[in-house]
Amino acid sequence: MRFVVEGRSQAEVARVYGVSKGWVSKLVARYRDEGEAAFEPRSRRPNTSPTAITAETAELIVRLRKHLSDQGLDASPDTIAWHLRLLRMVEEVDLAVGAIGAEAPVHLVQPGAHLFHQTGRRKPRRWAVDLDGDRRTHHRQRVRKLACRIPGRGASRRTTRPVSVDQRRSPMCTRWRRNPVVNGRPELSGRRHGREGRSRVRSLVAAAAIAAGLAPLMAVPAPAVAAAQVREFAYVANRGSDNVSVIDATNNTFVTNIALPGADQPLAVAITPDGTRAYVTNFGTNNVSVINTTNNTFVTNIALPGAVGPFGIAITPDGTRAYVANQGSSNNVSVINITNNTFVTNIALPGAVGPSGIAITPDGTRAYVTNEFNQVENQVSVINTTNNTFVTNIDLQNATDLFGIAITPDGTRVYTANSTSHNVSVINTANNTFVTNIALQNATTPEGVAITPDGTRAYVANFGSSNVSVINITNNSFVSNIGLQNAIQPFAIAINRDGTRAFTANSGSNNSSVINTTNNTFVTTLALPGAAGPLGIAIGEVPVVQKIRKRNVAKSSTSSKQEAGGIVKSRNENFGGVVATSNPGKIDKKLHDVDTLVQHILDHPAITKALNAAGTHG
Repeated sequence: MRFVVEGRSQAEVARVYGVSKGWVSKLVARYRDEGEAAFEPRSRRPNTSPTAITAETAELIVRLRKHLSDQGLDASPDTIAWHLRLLRMVEEVDLAVGAIGAEAPVHLVQPGAHLFHQTGRRKPRRWAVDLDGDRRTHHRQRVRKLACRIPGRGASRRTTRPVSVDQRRSPMCTRWRRNPVVNGRPELSGRRHGREGRSRVRSLVAAAAIAAGLAPLMAVPAPAVAAAQVREFAYVANRGSDNVSVIDATNNTFVTNIALPGADQPLAVAITPDGTRAYVTNFGTNNVSVINTTNNTFVTNIALPGAVGPFGIAITPDGTRAYVANQGSSNNVSVINITNNTFVTNIALPGAVGPSGIAITPDGTRAYVTNEFNQVENQVSVINTTNNTFVTNIDLQNATDLFGIAITPDGTRVYTANSTSHNVSVINTANNTFVTNIALQNATTPEGVAITPDGTRAYVANFGSSNVSVINITNNSFVSNIGLQNAIQPFAIAINRDGTRAFTANSGSNNSSVINTTNNTFVTTLALPGAAGPLGIAIGEVPVVQKIRKRNVAKSSTSSKQEAGGIVKSRNENFGGVVATSNPGKIDKKLHDVDTLVQHILDHPAITKALNAAGTHG
């Protein structure tokens, strides 16, 4: 205004207001064309953004990232591009891959928002590229730098100065992927060969199935199933109700009860190292029940010929065999092949009476068995698990009615809970000799014992005094007792994988108590509805396939009222992925016939077009 009205020079006005002469010149030109409107705030954003992704694609990216992250699955740009490609959005995949950098938080991926901001620490002020507005900005606004090799400046030289859209889309840009990615690897340019071609066809088969309405939800890559979320669960064997209770050890809540058909008086439980199976001993029916922990269902019963009164059970660290201590008249140990759930053999224990508890060394070479009714010698039997033979009996001093047993993580010592002598015995595994007894103060009838993963403490469940004793393993001394509220007759105890909590099976009150082992305090007591006489407990990390919520996935054209369901895998060789369905049990009815389905998919126009483009090798 002053330049025009007062006749001042541009340099003088720029000096007075502290701006550049070029900016003053631009304002004057605007004022002459637009009048007072020239001074109104205006956006620097261009009228069009040809390289921007659509609002629908941005919304889908948000949903995909949130859904995959909630399931504990990979949500990297490559994975999301894989999903987008299934929805036949190939023309936008390249842009989406660059737009949703792995560091970009979900809340920033919104239609019209800057998709390239980082949440990292502050960086030096450098000029960079804003891909959303195609304008210069600096790292003080935390915009992702786009490093490009500029032709004519040397193959190894990079620049962070502003680049044009053409340069940005150039293959010289090191942070810009022009080729779609299949199965985590960039596709070959031109004709697709070998695995890349087959993977592409499989992806399009899945996309056609979705488009045709044959699969109600979005296809998921097979590797994503292997990365299923893992949670800790406690399994409690209930002698009186002939079932197994499940507790979510992560949030201390009761989950369900699992009925055991053909089983009577389940006493103890052990979980495989991979967390997929639980094995339960049944005292009354002389067999072992198998549970699928991924869906908490009964699988089968394994008969134990020549075994009477199976009680304690332990599984080898490699997950191939289970060893069962038979407390009845057989006085032996049964061996089970876990890979096919079959009985292998019985191992006689000379001089042993009433084998009850059993534990296996961390290297899987030996098993130690407590003999509860061997009142004279008070022995622990040793088994060589490499050839399933009896090794020796270890005599304990001043210890009676041995029951619970645990081995330190380093495998050097064994601890037994002695119910009528009210103490805990220690054994040296290097030479299989008795070391000492640890007296328990104000504790009666210790039955169960468990050791923390770091090997520093042992926790003992006291059946008679309804409390838990703590032992310092480094010096084999009694530490303290932990009182349990609303708990009667704790019989067994187990500790979770990180050693922060202990869970007890309370046979007299039909519940389970939780202890905080970091400060040795009582946390809570969990009711077990439908359970009677809980005696055994084990904790394992169980792989869980989360249900897919309808709001997080693409809707099916066949139905809009389907509930969340599981994930099932196709058995047909032409379909290499998996399909999420509202009800896995109805997948066969929905597809009718796999051959018909595949043929229908291959006849789809999208597949035909892809095959023609791929050529003979595709």
